[in-house]
Amino acid sequence: MGITAAGQPHGPIWVLNLIGILPDARGAGHGAALLDAVYCAARSAGAEALRLTTTVKMEALVAFYVRQGFSATHVAYPSHRRDRHLRIFMKRPL
Repeated sequence: MGITAAGQPHGPIWVLNLIGILPDARGAGHGAALLDAVYCAARSAGAEALRLTTTVKMEALVAFYVRQGFSATHVAYPSHRRDRHLRIFMKRPL
């Protein structure tokens, strides 16, 4: 149904690297359930916040993250310059 990957690269702030839900399974609460599992694991490990990055053009995904308690911290182009998709950086306190 879905997959997620998160880590702790910067002390108390975990980064959500990936969350994916199969198209046929979207809209059934699986994404929220995966995020809940990440929140629990992060809190248990002492994390204070979770952050992520996605492209601005993924409007439905950005709206999903906002509904899950994330807020935008800034918008910028990626520093690696391998692509030119404008990114939105988001953070959610735990």
